[in-house]
Amino acid sequence: MKRSEVDKSLTWDISDIFKTEDDFKKALVEVEEKSKEIEKVYKGKLNCYCTINTCLEDLNEIYVLVDLLANYASLDYEVDLGSKVALERLVAYENVVLPAYSRLSFVETEILENDTDIIEKAMEENHKNKRFLEILLNKKAHTLSTEVESVLSSLGGTFETPYRIYAQSKMQDISFNDVKIGEKTYPMSYNVFEGSYENDGNTEFRRTAFKEFYNSLEKYENTFASAYYSHIQHDKVMSRLRKYDNVFDYLLDGQEVTLDMYNRQCDVIMEKLAPHIRRYAKLLKRVNGLDKVTFADMKMPLDAEFQKTYSVEECKNMVIDGLSVLGEDYSKYLKNTFENRCIDYVDNEGKASGAFCSTPYGIHPYILLTWSGNMSDILTVAHELGHGGHFSLCNKHQSILVKDCSTYFVEAPSTTNELIMAHYLLENAKSDREKRWIISEIISKTYYHNFVTHFLEAYYQREVYKIIDNGGAIDANTLNTIFRETMEKFFGEDVEIEEGVERTWMRQPHYYMGLYSYTYSAGLTIGTQMCLNILKDNSKANDWIEVLKAGGSKNPVDLAKMAGVDVTTDIPLLNTIEYIGKLIEEMEILTDKLDK
Repeated sequence: MKRSEVDKSLTWDISDIFKTEDDFKKALVEVEEKSKEIEKVYKGKLNCYCTINTCLEDLNEIYVLVDLLANYASLDYEVDLGSKVALERLVAYENVVLPAYSRLSFVETEILENDTDIIEKAMEENHKNKRFLEILLNKKAHTLSTEVESVLSSLGGTFETPYRIYAQSKMQDISFNDVKIGEKTYPMSYNVFEGSYENDGNTEFRRTAFKEFYNSLEKYENTFASAYYSHIQHDKVMSRLRKYDNVFDYLLDGQEVTLDMYNRQCDVIMEKLAPHIRRYAKLLKRVNGLDKVTFADMKMPLDAEFQKTYSVEECKNMVIDGLSVLGEDYSKYLKNTFENRCIDYVDNEGKASGAFCSTPYGIHPYILLTWSGNMSDILTVAHELGHGGHFSLCNKHQSILVKDCSTYFVEAPSTTNELIMAHYLLENAKSDREKRWIISEIISKTYYHNFVTHFLEAYYQREVYKIIDNGGAIDANTLNTIFRETMEKFFGEDVEIEEGVERTWMRQPHYYMGLYSYTYSAGLTIGTQMCLNILKDNSKANDWIEVLKAGGSKNPVDLAKMAGVDVTTDIPLLNTIEYIGKLIEEMEILTDKLDK
């Protein structure tokens, strides 16, 4: 359906950000005027700790406004990429905000021109600005002149062009062949395939859908490869311009993550998790009587006949009850989110695939997904509510200058929610078969998706950046080859990598977000340990809420330490992989019992 035809009660309402379009336009004018005022008052004068702090207080106000404008401008675009009105709103936002950022870029460069002791004095005098200035100091060696930084800020919109080409090609230009089984024909789209067909329990249908889906992707692989190559070339140029030793250091610097921490997630998972996932593949084959296991089978339900579907209302009640362990205030947040049109459930033409949560500063979260009614959707809702709860608390307790924590940590709150929800369902299982089914959902949705799907992306992405860092070039054939080799290394001989699925790199937008894919496994490592701690001792939930409030006021290592997890070693990751292995072993034991 077109966006205008869907049930509005199942869509989000962005009027909580700005009540009318006129309010949005007035805020754009306000940003333009305030940015000019800040430039007039402070430019050339940020050589004193008191002026620095006063300027940052004024900057805080304008950044809050920009955050609200960004969400208002982008959210409706995400649910209807073909909407001219939404696109014009987004362009209007960029036409005002990008010049404003360019105007304000002097703030950071001028602050960094000071001696370190002046910046440290500013930290002492205003604790709210301390973390922002600490992060800024770390950029000192990589910050360019005021003029250059201003030019780079003004070009920000053009740097987004590769991603826009990718997103619009993916959601608007691609046309898929229908899936034909006998006399029946089933329509295909990105959202239908990812939300339903690739998880379907009928093996003939699922494998046929895979074939049709990937055959259609082939026609667009050169366009997608070209857009991606432009993006990573930009990363390489920026790493050189900012005087980093390599592109990895450039991309990880903003995450406050060492190269060792990054490589650990890639290398340990490849070595230690792969054997467990191959055991899971064998279990899929055994329970479902498959002739073989192909990549197209890896997201199928373990027990298709036991699948249940749920209504949105049932989902709401289950999630509120399941996450009640996080406390009364958290439960109130959940209820408000469900009851005030903060979640966009419907599928419509031009809607972005996947799921995400955006939390405008001082408002409330907005969650996007495509509801199919399966257990996976319930876990997705819990996951995205984890992001929403995290950033609602960050926004309440931190300045907008430091509300965003490192992406290394950002998936921990969401995956903690997802696992707490899964264990709640497990505790309420009424039979061994239901228990096995729920564990299979934990493996296939939470761990396979976050640890395997995104890990394959991360491992592949590392190989691509190595080529670029060494001065090489890439095309569609190169990307296909790297992804196929990654899949074959992980799955071995236990999973057949059928022709075409090497184009899986075309499916995810994460490659346009820096080194983001690996952070799912990093966040889930912290999330697994936190969930197990809370299940063991409910009082740990209070500690976790305090971690969420901290936002970007601490680096990811210190945030994890607050949660009782030491990510400077491989122990939490190894413990998480061992836990995954135990879940698969439990499914094997339950299968033996059910087969008797």
